Amino acid sequence: NPFGGCRPGIDCPWFPDKHGKPYCTSSANFAGIYNLHETAKICCKENFGTLNADSCASDSFADVKAKEKLVQEKLARPRYFWPDLHGKKNCVFDSGYDNWMEGVSL
Repeated sequence: NPFGGCRPGIDCPWFPDKHGKPYCTSSANFAGIYNLHETAKICCKENFGTLNADSCASDSFADVKAKEKLVQEKLARPRYFWPDLHGKKNCVFDSGYDNWMEGVSL
């Protein structure tokens, strides 16, 4: 994998958002995605046309920054045992649990 250990938004590939949003995203988790691009601007031009490439690239970087912030917030939370909802292990001990597992109503 030429992107092994890549950092999202820096040296990971860019690809159209998996959820159909009108911008691209960058992630180390791109298994099964073949529409990869070197930069956000190239991804936007190839997938969303040249008219809105600048705003698309701006939105793409904002999406990556928001995901980075979420990861940092989760890393700062206390670590607990919680059930593995993806079936890989019985229990997990870390701070990556979903917010609803905290038992705090929003």
